[in-house]
Amino acid sequence: MNSPLLTPADLGLFLVARQIVNMIFTMAKEYTFDGKCEITFFEDWRHTGPSCPSQTEQGLYLSLSYHGGLPDALYTPWGKWDFSGGGSSKGNTSLFVEDIVQRLGAIMSRDYPELDVRIYEIHKMGNLTLPRPKMREVEKRDDYQVCRSQWRELSEMYATFT
Repeated sequence: MNSPLLTPADLGLFLVARQIVNMIFTMAKEYTFDGKCEITFFEDWRHTGPSCPSQTEQGLYLSLSYHGGLPDALYTPWGKWDFSGGGSSKGNTSLFVEDIVQRLGAIMSRDYPELDVRIYEIHKMGNLTLPRPKMREVEKRDDYQVCRSQWRELSEMYATFT
């Protein structure tokens, strides 16, 4: 199956997604908030690609687990990217989360305590304003092979920038 053509906007959003996830991992590695919070372990799944369900039509969402309170996934046009398998911390992780939320101009969109997850709309990365995220309707979602093919192609382009 041929993958639909990627656009410069696709590459831009992919690069922003990577930058967001890399920022979160850098913060997790280096973060202390006046000794009140320290991330002691943060499992790195960045090498995995997204699963195809739960694609966005535009923009990005950040998922945070109630268990441990740490970010664990981004919802992208290529599906849900589980970039972390979880983590542990000492202290109050809400300080860490608040810092991430502020940096991303994020707003809580959905709260599912029964599913152990909170979903935030991401509105910016640095000085870059992002489109307001919107989930893609089920009947308009790309199939798994298209998502994986595009992600692989974007990952190869990303590798040339790093």
